[in-house]
Amino acid sequence: MKHARLSGSNAHRWMRCPGSVNLEAKCPKGSSEFAREGTAAHALAAECLTKGVEPASLVGTTLELGERDGTYKVDADMAEHVAKYVGQVREWAEEGHLLVEQSVPIEHLTGEDDAESTADCIVISADGRHFRIADLKFGKGVEVLAESNEQLMIYALGALEIIRTMGWEPTEATLAICQPRVSAEPSEWRIAVKDLEAFGRRVLEAAKAVDLPDAPLAAGDKQCKFCNAKSICPALARKALETIAGELPDLTEPLEPQLAGAKDRELDNEEIGNCMAAIDLIEDWCRAIRAKVETELFAGRQVPGWKLVAGRRGNRKWRDETEADKALEEAGLKESDRFTRELISPSQALKKLDRARKAEIEALTIQAEGKPNVVPLNDKRPPLPLAALPTEFAVLGD
Repeated sequence: MKHARLSGSNAHRWMRCPGSVNLEAKCPKGSSEFAREGTAAHALAAECLTKGVEPASLVGTTLELGERDGTYKVDADMAEHVAKYVGQVREWAEEGHLLVEQSVPIEHLTGEDDAESTADCIVISADGRHFRIADLKFGKGVEVLAESNEQLMIYALGALEIIRTMGWEPTEATLAICQPRVSAEPSEWRIAVKDLEAFGRRVLEAAKAVDLPDAPLAAGDKQCKFCNAKSICPALARKALETIAGELPDLTEPLEPQLAGAKDRELDNEEIGNCMAAIDLIEDWCRAIRAKVETELFAGRQVPGWKLVAGRRGNRKWRDETEADKALEEAGLKESDRFTRELISPSQALKKLDRARKAEIEALTIQAEGKPNVVPLNDKRPPLPLAALPTEFAVLGD
């Protein structure tokens, strides 16, 4: 399968920020352990769905993930979570025809010759009037929702091409995201095929904008979150600095004096709310800049005004604990002075116990209430009653 330059998985970025495609090309991204884990989870799910086996039966086996990601050994935790997805897909498959890890064409949407993406799961109803696109997300950080999800809508439009070659003409599709480490239930969203096709026309227009000589850059939470070009993006720098300073600083001049008065700005609640909405984006940009400077300096390239120095030395450790214990004993230290003992935590204990004893041990534990957090109004959790609010809040994201 040809790797699509304008992939469905990155559509949320290039549809909002066409210039990001060329900018990211200057910042090649390697594989991470999280990416390998996700690839392994998909491989395990596909193995189970195509061969009719259970994930638990593959614990301890090694999956071949390809040249870039190498191999991955399946553990019980991965098997447990993948089993939730596999069970849900098998339930959906009772509706009709199941396709697993299906390549779907997207050339007609992006204009890129022979471009394809891979849909984790497609289920076509027995009468061919409805189909479902399901995607497994194995991350446990940011929750991903199906509603208006560009990646799944693109996959659905690709699947539609395949389904039509089978002689069916669907009128509706359901997009579903299974994120078993975040939510017990899949996120689902139903859309009419005619609305999908209207979205497809928007995709094509966005794809054309990518190839413009001056393809526009547009900073924003959704498109910037996982963009690999944050550290070199002028649009993100402008947005972050303008939010901080209240006006756009001159990036060709030293920034410190231009931002000096930012901390003394008097803002009303509406302005504070707008600044609050930009905090995650600004913090991501700051981390990206710091990482870029470190990368350049470690590579031996100069960054004017900055240098590498030795960090604080780590805590001392025994070179050989057995040898050290013997020496301390000979020095006159009793065993009670040489060793400390600590009870394992409730979480560690519960993992070691069978189900019959867990309730008994649970009764011996206590758990502090979570500290209040400030979150956007569209967060699914109910607001705290005002009378219950403390005078101090947790830092956002704790």
